[in-house]
Amino acid sequence: MASTMGLMPQRLLRMVRNAGQRFTLWLLPVGIDFRKINLAEGVRAVFSVAVLVAAAEFSGWAPLLWAPVAAFWTCIVDPGGPMRGRFYMMTTFVVSGALVTGAGAFLGQYGLLVALPFDFAVALIGAMLRIYGGGWGLFGTFLAIGGTIALSRQSAGPPQELLRMAMFVLGGCWSMALSLVFWRQHPFKPSRSAIGEVYKALAALAIDLRQLIQSDTHEPDAWSRHVSRHRAAVRQAIEAARQATLDAARLKGPVGQRPSQQILFLEVSDHLFNALIALSDVLELHVEAGDTAAVFQRGDWLLRRVTPVLLRFADDVITQTPEAHERLMHSIDIATHGIAEPKDATEAEDPVATIDRLAALMAARMRTAVIVVATGALDPNLSVTGRPSLAKRILGPLRSNMSWASLPLRHAVRAATTVAIAEAAVLHFDLPYGYWLTITTLATMQPDFATTWSRALERIAGSVVGAAIVALIGYLFHTPIGLTIVIFPLAMATLALRTVNFSVFVMCLTPLFVLILDLSQHDVATLSLAGERALNSVIGGVIAVLGSLYFWPSWEPAKLPKHIATALDAHAALARAVFGEVLGTGSADAIDPARRQAGLTSTNLEAAVRRALSEPHLDRRRMDAALVVVSALRRIAGALAAVPFEAEFRTPEGQERLRAVAEWVDKALESLRKSAAKGESVGPSFAARPDCLSGARIDSRSVSPGLRTLSRLVGQIDLMAEAVAPAEGEQRADKLHALKLV
Repeated sequence: MASTMGLMPQRLLRMVRNAGQRFTLWLLPVGIDFRKINLAEGVRAVFSVAVLVAAAEFSGWAPLLWAPVAAFWTCIVDPGGPMRGRFYMMTTFVVSGALVTGAGAFLGQYGLLVALPFDFAVALIGAMLRIYGGGWGLFGTFLAIGGTIALSRQSAGPPQELLRMAMFVLGGCWSMALSLVFWRQHPFKPSRSAIGEVYKALAALAIDLRQLIQSDTHEPDAWSRHVSRHRAAVRQAIEAARQATLDAARLKGPVGQRPSQQILFLEVSDHLFNALIALSDVLELHVEAGDTAAVFQRGDWLLRRVTPVLLRFADDVITQTPEAHERLMHSIDIATHGIAEPKDATEAEDPVATIDRLAALMAARMRTAVIVVATGALDPNLSVTGRPSLAKRILGPLRSNMSWASLPLRHAVRAATTVAIAEAAVLHFDLPYGYWLTITTLATMQPDFATTWSRALERIAGSVVGAAIVALIGYLFHTPIGLTIVIFPLAMATLALRTVNFSVFVMCLTPLFVLILDLSQHDVATLSLAGERALNSVIGGVIAVLGSLYFWPSWEPAKLPKHIATALDAHAALARAVFGEVLGTGSADAIDPARRQAGLTSTNLEAAVRRALSEPHLDRRRMDAALVVVSALRRIAGALAAVPFEAEFRTPEGQERLRAVAEWVDKALESLRKSAAKGESVGPSFAARPDCLSGARIDSRSVSPGLRTLSRLVGQIDLMAEAVAPAEGEQRADKLHALKLV
């Protein structure tokens, strides 16, 4: 323990220094995406929250003020989507929230020995709910917050507590009535919006790639930044949309005509993404060979045409009207005019032939999708099966996480322990408005240290600015009626800006929550009270960071070898699927799932690297190796995306070359996977390239495009072999450090 405590200054020094450089930026609304402003949610919050506050204030009945709190929380935990799933989650929250808040207020009067076990249990259960998905994680957070607030409020006796519980149920039911009856949403609206975001992300990728072409840059770093900036973002958007669409379809049963269209549009987006990856790889290969004029001109021609169509797809997925389909078909007709796949051998040797094939594929995919949707050729009785029984959905994830090796379980115990310590400090020292300290601790704790650290800074910044807003409101409005009026715009802003930026959300949430709670005590916000709340938020954030740092932490650098091995295994499967299809030994149906899995593992590895860079435990060799692997895997995926479009691989000579490379790649990636998992050298298998590539160079104009693609593929594997081998002194580490941005 003493040695651990001795490392504390060294561990925190780097984080504090970085925070000092960036903290002022967190005080500003950076990272705001104004496209995510949801005015409908804001207006619904006004009716859900502010109306109840006004009713309580004008009636003079203080117990009613617990209802808008429940209404607000119920609005936030509303998952959207089909009615059945929303009703189930919101009803469960209202009932469990009423029980937890009532029990907390009753048990809080018996002191630490009773209050702390209750707080620990609620925080533990709330954190464990993450295993059922992000929506249930939010559910658990607000459930634990409700129990924490209830512990800090003195019980007025069983009758009053039953009345408060009834008011909680009333507020939750009022919010449910607005959401499910009077303010109904289309059940597939969240999934439609998610698919629309996919096409917007594809359009952003195409725009950035075109700007890269127009800049005529030959710097490898510029192409690396393009790859890292967009590919992970598009893959994450596709997977988020896939999850939203399939969840909605499973809840709905037979999904009907329009949801079937969404599933089709989602699959088309994945194919378009693969084509854009292949296009990027083809363009970069010609950059390395110094042969860009004709290829850049053709690539710019294709991207100029396809970008407006992608944006039109984004709008059409959301609107899904016959008029929108007609406009989309017209856009595709204009964009694809003159696009035809090259047929003969002379065209196959043209350096722009691969781009023409990619253009033909994209045109065919988009046109087919719109024709099928416009003509209603999809099966309206399509259903997504595989939804297990309720018992399996509840017990399955729970059983799989009942082990100390489970990260969710360790996080839940860590969060509950940290929250219990914070609650003990609040109760022991009788801190005024101490519930803000515990709330901040609860809301800040995340499964990994890097996210907790980032969330702490964002929440502290938002709370400090929010506290200043509270003080300003207290200075301008001195009566409960005035404060009630202010709640209307605050409630609207809080829900409307919820997904725009976390700091801005907290900045609005702080004064809203303060005013609702303080009206029940007839307090008027002052500068001193705002300062106390800001101070409690800062202390709560610090406690959350320290809890993540010292209570059973799970450091990302130690897990990087496993992430690398998983990603290498997935890319080996992708290589086998692609080579098998081109060589005629495999099925084309195997490519899509393999490509998706490879993209997911690359994205997970990249996210793990980002988290590791924010942690105090840094292993330079492991980090440099992981950075090299992330970059190399993205390029391997690009090369594999381009292989099916190279005509020379369909000739007998090309097939022979491809077969030799395929065997070498399979053995090499398997050797790399074992080496990454065990930390051993990869051995002499990388000493020589396949015979067909012994004289091939990417930067040679005399080499055919197909051989350039294979040479890049093999070269990236060679680079990873350098990275994952054990360190051999400082010179070795410096070499890796220089390679990490290649």
